Amino acid sequence: RRGVYVRLMDEGVVAVVREVHRDRTCDLEVEADQSVRPSVAVRSLEPVRPQKGDRVLIVGGDHAGADGTLIGIDQQDGIVNVNNDIKIMEMSWLAKMRPA
Repeated sequence: RRGVYVRLMDEGVVAVVREVHRDRTCDLEVEADQSVRPSVAVRSLEPVRPQKGDRVLIVGGDHAGADGTLIGIDQQDGIVNVNNDIKIMEMSWLAKMRPA
């Protein structure tokens, strides 16, 4: 989804998704130098683990697709404020997003 921070698994480079295409590729903006990488395969990316206070996209579980704010971390669980409703979910289900 647009605005999600990802890491290119083979390079370790952090980027932000600019556009997602139907062929399961996406255009990325590299965080270090704002260069654009077009048509990167989704399978070569992993979400960046968010920190407390980050805006997040929920990528797994019953609330997949929703976004919120990570307000706390308790071991492997994230505490997320989703529209003023507190949810506790696995950190592996959360991806860091650009601030709104």
